[in-house]
Amino acid sequence: MARANMDLARFWRSLAGPLSLRTIAAAALMTLGCIVSLPSMAEAPAPWPIRTREQIALVNELDFRLRSAVLPSACSKQAPVLGAEFDAIGNYAVSDRTAVAQLLGLHEHPQAVAVAEGSPAALAGLAVGDDVLSINGKAPAQLPAVGGLTLSDRVHDSIVKQLSSGPAKLLIKRGGALKELVIAPRLLCPGHANLSTARNVTSHEGGNEILVTAGMVDFTRSTDELALVMGHEFAHVFLGHDKAKSLGIRRQMERDADVLGAAIARCAGYDVAKALSFWDRFGARDKFAFLKLPTHDKASTRKQRLLAYVQETQAHCPLAALR
Repeated sequence: MARANMDLARFWRSLAGPLSLRTIAAAALMTLGCIVSLPSMAEAPAPWPIRTREQIALVNELDFRLRSAVLPSACSKQAPVLGAEFDAIGNYAVSDRTAVAQLLGLHEHPQAVAVAEGSPAALAGLAVGDDVLSINGKAPAQLPAVGGLTLSDRVHDSIVKQLSSGPAKLLIKRGGALKELVIAPRLLCPGHANLSTARNVTSHEGGNEILVTAGMVDFTRSTDELALVMGHEFAHVFLGHDKAKSLGIRRQMERDADVLGAAIARCAGYDVAKALSFWDRFGARDKFAFLKLPTHDKASTRKQRLLAYVQETQAHCPLAALR
């Protein structure tokens, strides 16, 4: 995938580990011998590889639904959407690979680990658990190494790049049988959501990428809340927000992203009014956070703004304009 913010992506990796929508866990961050299972909303937390895959599937589904809530013509630029994420055994520490292979069924080939309903990947017949043997006749191991990306990164990016110029042909293995799939191009507003294994409760955007931490996924109590958070970050991307020349301009960018993000989430089918309880809990974490991060209003102010928006406006979906 062509990425205008490759330096930022590397920066995120240096702070929070690999973007685990692409690489579920980094050898530098996780080993089966010392990791503590990630918290889960279930009564008995799942082992961390399984929990992370659940988070990958959730973020991938939200990515596709949120981007689909806006007409491509509303954005100044468009980009192909795939709606799938991959993993590879090489993403894990050597000492973990035997256990991961047994737990996840992950072996020598890159594997599809998330496929969003209704996405180009799903319509082509790609399913979770499919091993990818080739992309337009090229084996994944032959894909050029770019910027230190993992094999699963390169599989995803190679497919998306191919979709920029035409259909992508995948040779996959499913249950021992080989099958060729043809993924048809579909353009949406640009953007791609990445999950970091970091435990802090935050999300960011930069260029055409947004980053959501595992800590944020666990902090939200519903898909409605997570859609509101991710919608805000996608709004920054769709609006083309870059560095602001003043604090006042940046604050207005954040306010615009709040409102547009809520509109995106609502048009994607999520309950924004129900999601507003997120701001009560988020604000309670640090009542003086707005002083530390002056670019953003207080959580209570943001909640009231969005409550007024929900009560005073009607949804016209999909969104045909961003303002």
